[in-house]
Amino acid sequence: MLLDERRGQVDITNEVLQTAARGHFIDAEIIRLLLEELSDDFEVEERVAMAAASNGYSGGKIMQLLLEQRGEEVKITERVVIAAAESYDASKIMQLLLEQRGEEVKITERVVIAAAGSYDASKIMQLLLEQRGEEVKITEPVVIAAAGTYFASKIMQLLLEQRGEEVKITEPVVIAAAGTYFASKIMQLLLEQRGEEVKITERVVKAAAESHNASKIMQLLLEQRGEEVNITEPVVIAAAGSRFASEIMQLLLEQRGEEVKITELVVIAAAGSYDASEIMQLLLEQRGEEVKITEPVVVAAAGSYFASKIMQLLLEQRGEEVKITEPVVIAAAGSLFASEIMQLLLEQRGEEVKITEPVVIAAAGSYFASKIMQLLLEQRGEEVKITEPVVIAAAGSPYAGDVMQVLLEQRGGEVKITEGVLKTAEKNKGLGKNMIKLLAAEGHKGSNVMNGIVRVAR
Repeated sequence: MLLDERRGQVDITNEVLQTAARGHFIDAEIIRLLLEELSDDFEVEERVAMAAASNGYSGGKIMQLLLEQRGEEVKITERVVIAAAESYDASKIMQLLLEQRGEEVKITERVVIAAAGSYDASKIMQLLLEQRGEEVKITEPVVIAAAGTYFASKIMQLLLEQRGEEVKITEPVVIAAAGTYFASKIMQLLLEQRGEEVKITERVVKAAAESHNASKIMQLLLEQRGEEVNITEPVVIAAAGSRFASEIMQLLLEQRGEEVKITELVVIAAAGSYDASEIMQLLLEQRGEEVKITEPVVVAAAGSYFASKIMQLLLEQRGEEVKITEPVVIAAAGSLFASEIMQLLLEQRGEEVKITEPVVIAAAGSYFASKIMQLLLEQRGEEVKITEPVVIAAAGSPYAGDVMQVLLEQRGGEVKITEGVLKTAEKNKGLGKNMIKLLAAEGHKGSNVMNGIVRVAR
């Protein structure tokens, strides 16, 4: 092993220890060797203990080594305990801390909130209640955290059984429950055991409409507390913009159709949602006379995740209402799959598509900028002007090197490398380095480029 071969030559810092302690699948033997390399006067910082405590895979072994080999330096601060409480394997790490350094482990409200909201919530909360119950205070923020966690029904059942008198079911608690991943389970539990405290307000219904399993939780609320469920515009907007919008909207239209008003804001939310084509098809089929295709609607559609699908639908079914304005083209150029939606617009409404500077800036800064920029240069090259703002946008894009390659190959004479371009590249994490190297390789060897290479290489 390298550490064995270079014992005494490796400079072990707290940063090195922190990085190692974060490693999910790091061999404990590596940590042991690193710790053995430390001098007697080395001080293990809090961040190292926090990294170990938050490691839900190897954290227990790493923390054990830290306590065994450098125990006098490892301080079990509130932040360390919170990190342990939030980790994937929280109960094991917390058990270790309680057994070996229990007098330093303070169970503050922030610790209990972290425990109640963790993936391992029911196990760690059971542990805390058993071993340090007198310190565990069940405040509203704790109940909110429990209600909003992934396995909310388990932790809430535990709290209701063991500390029910402290559990207050306030509106924020019900909102948190309504918005969780398995919302129907936790809401069913609350309705059964504390129904008189559960108030179904507009904010609760909105949270339910936005949740991952919106149709299930909304069905439950309509069946058990239907008279309290008011389908207001904010609720319909939330439903139309949710992850599975078509499912929840179908339910609302079937069961409470007379309350569902299809306003412009609802259509905008639908057009911009992940489920845009399905929800828009549903609205057009069932409430088409209320669906108005305004510019904000088309902008939302053009910038959505599956923009080409929703735009194709709008062009086919309501083409006469679809106006391809500059804001629409900007939204399309800046969308995730910009080349697909732009190709569609150019093919079907090319005469309306104007390639202005804001459009080119949006394209140059988009996620897959090289694809959309290649398309624009090939099909509308005479309109594409490579200005400084365009190059700055390219330098800041997620794949700066790729889009800059396209610009240099096809319009190299127009690409001016200004200080603004270099500063943007410098801020673009590791991606700007590729762009700077590309500039140097292409012959851009001015002093500003050379300085840029030095800066981004630091």
